Amino acid sequence: MAPVAAPAKALVTGANGFIAVWVVRRLLEAGYSVRGTVRSADKGAHLREIFKSYGDKLELVVVPDITAEGAFDEAVKGIDLVEHTASPFTYKADTPDDLIAPAVKGTVGVLESIKKNAPSVKRVVVTASVASIVNPFLPGPVITYDESCWNDATIDFVEKNPKDSPSPLWYLASKTLAEKAAWDFVEKNKSAISFDLVVLNPPYVYGPTLHEVNSPMKLNQSLLEVYQFVIKSKDTLPFPDGAHTYIDVRDLADAHVLSAQKADAGGNRIIVSGGNYHWQDILDIAAASKIIDEDKLVKGTPGAGAGKTKDLTFKTDRSDKLLGIKWISLEDSIKDSLASFKEKNFV
Repeated sequence: MAPVAAPAKALVTGANGFIAVWVVRRLLEAGYSVRGTVRSADKGAHLREIFKSYGDKLELVVVPDITAEGAFDEAVKGIDLVEHTASPFTYKADTPDDLIAPAVKGTVGVLESIKKNAPSVKRVVVTASVASIVNPFLPGPVITYDESCWNDATIDFVEKNPKDSPSPLWYLASKTLAEKAAWDFVEKNKSAISFDLVVLNPPYVYGPTLHEVNSPMKLNQSLLEVYQFVIKSKDTLPFPDGAHTYIDVRDLADAHVLSAQKADAGGNRIIVSGGNYHWQDILDIAAASKIIDEDKLVKGTPGAGAGKTKDLTFKTDRSDKLLGIKWISLEDSIKDSLASFKEKNFV
């Protein structure tokens, strides 16, 4: 399919989320008109305020339940590009289906609505996750993943152990099932749809917050972990060992826009990762930055993260070729995350 350039009209689902607000901003900055979905009218107030300079370039519509049949039927009408971000990253759930249902039904639902009501849509970009790529049961010591990898092992484990599996595995399963459902839908309906699909697979997402959040415990999961592992408080938790990977939210938002604009991106799943880290690296960045008072920071064992980031890597050749983004460094991403915490009086 052809790329979708400004001044096209884009739909951003879950527009008040951490990632989505940045996607809205980047689209508006690039000259697109944006229609954003929110779960209630009051959740749109902050968006209207921070983007008021764009006037009627931003439109907000209420979709109270993304799992409801036809939830996006009206929202997709007259749209050229869909940026589907409305599947949250959280481990807070009582059952696997609490995470799996909104992820799968929300993703398939928006595709169904486009098929029925929006022949004008030429491209759909979905925020997925490396959760659908990484197999947490695979032994190390060095594992390199690319876009051909799928996390089928977690789906099998959760299906066999719905009550005994931990909620982080439910999240991994939800992202894998949602992405598989998206690709299956496009394949089964290719003769009946006018759009192609791009799936972005980011790891942990850090960086400054634009979305409305009034308590550190209401942060999205990635930033909540920064808060709980780095900041001394009643909610501090011990940080995990091993290698992790990140992307800055601003780079991820850029990836969403570029995925719409680049013709060759269509039909691809794309790993978008800025690099590896150990949690001690983040503690050391926080200490060196002086953004937050030293007595409020977890110190760990300074320097102990060196050499501990090689057991998990992602090949980013595809994103380098198709998107060409120069990634924001871990240091800058964490420093800007901490500055957001301070600005919001979370520290």
